[in-house]
Amino acid sequence: MPWNWLIIGASIIPVTVYIKTRYLIASLAIASFLFVVGLVATKEYTYPFSAFIVVCVLLLFLDGVRIRNPLALGLILLLGISSTIALLVYEPHQVLAATLTFFAWPAFYYLSRSRKRRVARWEIQTSLTCLALADLVIAIVLFVMGEDRQAIINHHPIGGGLAVGWLPWLALRKELRLRKRVLAMSVAGFGVSVLLSRIRGHMLLFYFPLAVATMCNFLQLRGPRKWIGAIALVATLCGAGAWLAFSNSGMRVVENAVQFLRIGDSLGRRSIENEYVWRLVKYDPIRSIIGYGPGPTVGEIMPVSALGIQAAEYSVSKIEGGFAFHNVWASILYSFGWIGLFLYGAFAAQLIFDVLRARKLSTGSRVFLISYVGAFLAVLWWRKTLFNGVLEMISLGLTLSAIGSERVAGRRQGASSF
Repeated sequence: MPWNWLIIGASIIPVTVYIKTRYLIASLAIASFLFVVGLVATKEYTYPFSAFIVVCVLLLFLDGVRIRNPLALGLILLLGISSTIALLVYEPHQVLAATLTFFAWPAFYYLSRSRKRRVARWEIQTSLTCLALADLVIAIVLFVMGEDRQAIINHHPIGGGLAVGWLPWLALRKELRLRKRVLAMSVAGFGVSVLLSRIRGHMLLFYFPLAVATMCNFLQLRGPRKWIGAIALVATLCGAGAWLAFSNSGMRVVENAVQFLRIGDSLGRRSIENEYVWRLVKYDPIRSIIGYGPGPTVGEIMPVSALGIQAAEYSVSKIEGGFAFHNVWASILYSFGWIGLFLYGAFAAQLIFDVLRARKLSTGSRVFLISYVGAFLAVLWWRKTLFNGVLEMISLGLTLSAIGSERVAGRRQGASSF
């Protein structure tokens, strides 16, 4: 209980900072850092995440929100109406937990994207540097402690959570004219924390956009540098591949890497959950149009065995006691039916179109953000991120909003550069 009061008291800090300074990015950085610290300290997810959600909503509304997008209104109405009805039928804490942790992330994109935001270069640089250092320290400490050997607490991946949440800002290195040392420190700190987390979803979401953007920038080079770099890259890859494939030391490196990254691990309950949802849809095709609402447990709707699925007793009990699944898309189909899946699919398409239509965005930055969106949507197939998509969508929305700002690369009056 004392920790809960401490979390509530700490949540006042970012709001106070924003009211006094009007620095939205810095305030969000403080809020995200406090959430991770609260999660590590309490080893409990509900109160830190609830406080983080409330703080983010307050900050965005204080900075100004104007939502006119029809799809945004449709998704918000879907969440509002279905959650209200579910609250009358199911346990309130289950309904709120399901709504906030599985389905609310599109709303935060619209809240942050709804108007142009002015950002200061020093604010972005300071936030990225401090958060990269904090994420690195947290990941190292948890990895050394062996917290479930995966830097996970209470089934939530912690190491690298800040990295994937703040990654979109690195896409604007040209537009914001970020210093090279800030980029290097951010990529290094975030990259190591993601690696130590051993969370494959975090790795895909962080390294894939960086790799694609780096390749895109490489292809834009002109003159002999392009061909020298291509030859060096091919020679390095061929040499490394031959060493890994044919030498004893290389084979040991591959075996250790596979074990460290848990590549051989089974998907376990994920495959059972996906099969359950698909069989449930075919069992009751009429109800699958609107879904069962957020909050009801699997056991309340249809036991796993009733659909002819055979699995270990432990897996069955875990699935039937839950109200959502590892696969967020399957959770959407389960809770909101085909109507909800269509709306969320339309939102996914809008994310891509928004990046493609963004003005004042270089080719490299556009490719970076497209890759980030694609990786994020893919990661939802097998696991949520630490921030349940909330911080990722806020960062993406603010990034695109900042593109149109006349002061996107400027500094606020009286502020010094990092």
